[in-house]
Formats: sequence, structure tokens, C-alpha cells
Amino acid sequence: MYTVFMKIDKSYSNNKLKKYREALGIERTELSKCIQVTPEKIEAWEKGTAVPPIEQYLKLEILFNADLYDLYPATMKKFVKEFKQAAKSHLTAKRKET
Repeated sequence: MYTVFMKIDKSYSNNKLKKYREALGIERTELSKCIQVTPEKIEAWEKGTAVPPIEQYLKLEILFNADLYDLYPATMKKFVKEFKQAAKSHLTAKRKET
């Protein structure tokens, strides 16, 4: 089984998260209740000192009616490229086994 870990560009994400939250007109405490995290985590994500786990990204994506490409375009582009390369390598290795 192949596993991919996504590294997020913290410098980009912090401004987008805050802008989306403010566009909805909600405080950090309200957002934290919606996605079941502490307000301190929201603050850390907005400041870029931490990144949310993928489950939280998906909740943010739904709440903001956005997608990960919009929230993290450079990171997602890199992730897709790396995933395609890894999948190609994996499939090539599988073919050689048979």
C-alpha cells in the first residue's frame, strides 16, 4: 500500500483561512465549534504556526464552499505531481513483478 503525506505551505494558508472566516462573518470560536477544534488551533492555523490535519481541511472545504486547490494552490499542485510520480513508479514496479 502506498501512502502519501501532504506538506502544507504555511505562509500561504494562514491568510486564506482568515479571509474565508472573515468573509463568513464568524469569529474563531464559532469556526472552532463548527469543525470541532479549539479556537487556539484556528488561531495557530491562521498565523501559520500549525497546519490542520486532512480531516479538518475537508471540513473547512465544505464550510467555506472552497476546495483545497483554492486554499492551498501551490501545495496541492506539488502534491498531485508527487502523487502521480509515485503512482507511476509503483505501477511500473508491479508490472515488473508479474
